[in-house]
Amino acid sequence: MNLSIKQIETFIVFSKLLSVSLTAKKVNLSQPAVSKIIKEIEHQVGARIIERIENRVYLTKEGKVLVKYGKRLLKENQLLKENILIQSRAGYGEITLSVHNAFQDILFDAVSQFILEFPNIKINFLIDNRNNILNQIKNNEADFYFLAPVNNNKQLTQKFLYKSKMTLVAPPQHPLTQKKNVRPQDLNNETILIPERSTTIYQELDQLLTSFNIQFKTITMNNNLSIQSGVAFGLGLALLPEVILHQSINNKLVIPLNLIDKDRWISTFLIYHSNRELSPSMKLMKDFLFNFFKKL
Repeated sequence: MNLSIKQIETFIVFSKLLSVSLTAKKVNLSQPAVSKIIKEIEHQVGARIIERIENRVYLTKEGKVLVKYGKRLLKENQLLKENILIQSRAGYGEITLSVHNAFQDILFDAVSQFILEFPNIKINFLIDNRNNILNQIKNNEADFYFLAPVNNNKQLTQKFLYKSKMTLVAPPQHPLTQKKNVRPQDLNNETILIPERSTTIYQELDQLLTSFNIQFKTITMNNNLSIQSGVAFGLGLALLPEVILHQSINNKLVIPLNLIDKDRWISTFLIYHSNRELSPSMKLMKDFLFNFFKKL
């Protein structure tokens, strides 16, 4: 089997769009050319990589395997190009960052400064919730991942990067904003906006509310920025990392409450697959980010 980089690149684009016409537009080829590439790949691998069921296109098991290992091959190809191109600290190449939406603002700040220093490195962002980022890690979709620790996974290198204090916030018109100090019993019968159960923020909030032994209602959202917006519109209270609240607090869209309880923190880690060799550009970014967050 001797697949070309062009064939692999085209099929990976097709695997996302599942449309010959859309793939042709994306890779600047004709539709017959894309169809020919798929047939050539099937001939070389000796198996069908797509199937059509009721006018819909799906990847076969063999097609999914090809996508998985094809992405790895393209990463290795990119690494080869970078090692050839890197001749100075200026940096070349491309880095994809998968960032938990709770930490996007502070990462944007850091990366904007990195780009000023290394303008020849192209940066791609994937902003998502924890569940989707865990799937991205499984599928090796990014170079670095930024989220709370992933437990019981020895295949990942996880480096502490930053921690943010958890802050209880309320809508501006909420009666609790008039209190100098908020006691746990003051939250009785309140509505609390909560994230998905798999998240670290949910676990912190669940421990907190359980320790209070109070009655409360909940509204679940899968995005911390949506929770922040929900508080601003009066849907309820929320416990969120301080790092995502600065702008909303400064603009008085949400009001921080002085909850009488021990301080709670949430940590962000820089995570990557242990078995991959970091490209020169990735090493530059890794060092830059650790220096950036040390100064905070």
